[in-house]
Amino acid sequence: MPVTSPDLFGREEELSLLDEAWENPETGILVFIALGGVGKTSLVNAWLHNHMAKENFRDAEMVYAWSFYSQGAAEGRQASADRFLADALKCFGDPNPDEGFPTEKGRRLADLIKKQKSLIVLDGLEPVQHPPGPQEGKVKDEGLRTLLRNLAVQNPGLCVITTRLKVDDLKTYIRSSVKEQVLEHLSEEAGMKLLVHLGVSGPKKELLTAVKEFDGHALALTLLGTYLKNVYRGDIRKRDKIERLAYEDDYHGKHARRVMESYEKWLKESKKGQRQLAILRIMGLFDRPADKDAIKAVLAEPVIEGLTEDLQGISDADWGYALRDLRELRLILQEDACEKNSLDCHPLIREHFSEKLKREQNEAWKKAHSRLYGSELAQLFCGLIILTT
Repeated sequence: MPVTSPDLFGREEELSLLDEAWENPETGILVFIALGGVGKTSLVNAWLHNHMAKENFRDAEMVYAWSFYSQGAAEGRQASADRFLADALKCFGDPNPDEGFPTEKGRRLADLIKKQKSLIVLDGLEPVQHPPGPQEGKVKDEGLRTLLRNLAVQNPGLCVITTRLKVDDLKTYIRSSVKEQVLEHLSEEAGMKLLVHLGVSGPKKELLTAVKEFDGHALALTLLGTYLKNVYRGDIRKRDKIERLAYEDDYHGKHARRVMESYEKWLKESKKGQRQLAILRIMGLFDRPADKDAIKAVLAEPVIEGLTEDLQGISDADWGYALRDLRELRLILQEDACEKNSLDCHPLIREHFSEKLKREQNEAWKKAHSRLYGSELAQLFCGLIILTT
């Protein structure tokens, strides 16, 4: 699971729903649906760590979580569930996790899961779903589709799914074994509590108005709070300095992008900020957690004008300071103890800086991707050498 902040506000009903679904033998799958940045992953992480883990996972015999963002979340990419199926089959004890057609793998995995009371979390399912259109929400991969349908028919445990889209393949089972919950934006009270927690101060009326202006969008309010704290000493009245964007929609996180535009202007004002901005632009090259070796390939000489010049010759200490500051600003996720060789940030943040770099520094975007492609080919070639020697 991606690392998220332990802070959670205004999700008491959803936490209770998760508790009830786990205890209810008739509920096999619980699906949370919401636009990006509303807080789906944060909700499930908080439940796992603050509710389930503290009670030894309440008789769960197996707990397994997988984030589909780990293999790429960009729209239009041909994401596959192959890695997930192979990994899950291995974890559940299948002796030959790579064998068989996808449908067979999905059926085998479902049978293994159903042998015990298992808690399965599938986070960010939308990369393996069809995007909005004629087939919206349908699972692309036959193996994963087979798994979900089998778990909908019978599951002694619980499968929790988070996604931006309804799971069309499960619609037959809604109101029986499958529960579907749309995750709403934060309430006015919860939004105000979040801002205050982040260090924002001012009249209650102003705090309330800010929450309304940003539609209670969790990520947008988080970025707003850290921006105001760092740039304007937390003064809520300075929110009128935030950029106005007329062309974005809710699906693409218009409110979060407003704050990111303001962050970008602020970071450009100092050498330290320019380094941080360069790191964010590099994060935009990836649609998944960025491997440190891949980042090194982008930073290698010669300089990529418009992208890496501010990072040339940066010391390990300064690199660490830059990452620390970006994490304090909530622009990069906290380090994952299990994935210390990678950097990650919220998908909406990656998408924003990717689009900006491609639109404003297209040549740099092309050169960087060319290096990444060459780096991947080199790793593949080395792997083939090892296998043949």
